[in-house]
Amino acid sequence: MSDGKIIYDVDINDEGIESKVQQTNSKVKNSADSGSNAFSEVWTGALRRIGAGLVELGAKAVETGKQVAMDALDQVSSLEQNIGGVQKLFGDSYQAVVDNANKAFKTAGLSTNQYMETVTGFSASLIAGLGGDTQKAVGIADRAIRDMSDNANTFGTDIASIQTAYQGFAKQNYTMLDNLKLGYGGTKEEMARLIADASNMTTEMEKLGVSVDANSMSFDNIINAISVMQEHLNIAGTTSKEASGTIEGSVNSMRAAWQNFLAGTISPAEFADTAFQAAENVIKAFGGILPRLLEGFGQIAPQVYDKVKELAERLVNIIIEKAPDFARRGQEMLLKLAQGL
Repeated sequence: MSDGKIIYDVDINDEGIESKVQQTNSKVKNSADSGSNAFSEVWTGALRRIGAGLVELGAKAVETGKQVAMDALDQVSSLEQNIGGVQKLFGDSYQAVVDNANKAFKTAGLSTNQYMETVTGFSASLIAGLGGDTQKAVGIADRAIRDMSDNANTFGTDIASIQTAYQGFAKQNYTMLDNLKLGYGGTKEEMARLIADASNMTTEMEKLGVSVDANSMSFDNIINAISVMQEHLNIAGTTSKEASGTIEGSVNSMRAAWQNFLAGTISPAEFADTAFQAAENVIKAFGGILPRLLEGFGQIAPQVYDKVKELAERLVNIIIEKAPDFARRGQEMLLKLAQGL
């Protein structure tokens, strides 16, 4: 100290400060570069996933298109074969069978091909029993197929088993009569009993415009007897009603119509009608369910509210209890971050 002055000798190291600044700038730059790279990687990855998704979607669309094309080809091929079979059986009356087949998606829940395949399975015996009267056979065969579908829809039976039963009846084999669930066993005697019972149901016979011979076991008489019995048991017409009034029936009709559309036997508008009908039935069903759901929710809503309130209060208490610890840990993280810079 001299002449009353105090002199502080402070050596400021410019290189040290510059080094710190450079280190900080380097960290910031590296951080920015890392962020940029991370963003680039995320963006690139997102584009790759989008591209892969589009490729997968396109592949599925192509595969679906191929499947539809193959289904259409199968339907057309089957149609040609089935028409040939029907023409051979029914001769000049075959077109009436084809016309009935084209309407079967409404009347029997069957596609055109399914209808004709069923007809050809038993019509030889039917036509022979009618002395070759193919025109009469057309009407009886159509009614038989409607009866099969009505029976299957009423009892939930696989229609294939009922079709097999009819094919057996055509060959005088009655072991599958019980498949129809009309209250008769699978024997010749039981079939005779069904025919005898049906022959006494005059009101049903008049309504259907048929007659049943109590003493005949011919195939056409068997078909008439089953028709009369199912009319008596309120089974007749089930398929047609369900095609317009139930979800399952309308969906079956739509499925058959789709096959017809692929085969080219109905117009797009006719298929659309069945699709709209199925959708309408689904909406109606949902409309009936929705009020019950709302009513049920209204009953449990107070309990749900109390439970949610309780859980919320517990969560708030935990946050309040742990707040000092959260604050302390946050402060430590900030200090570490500052020291790192």
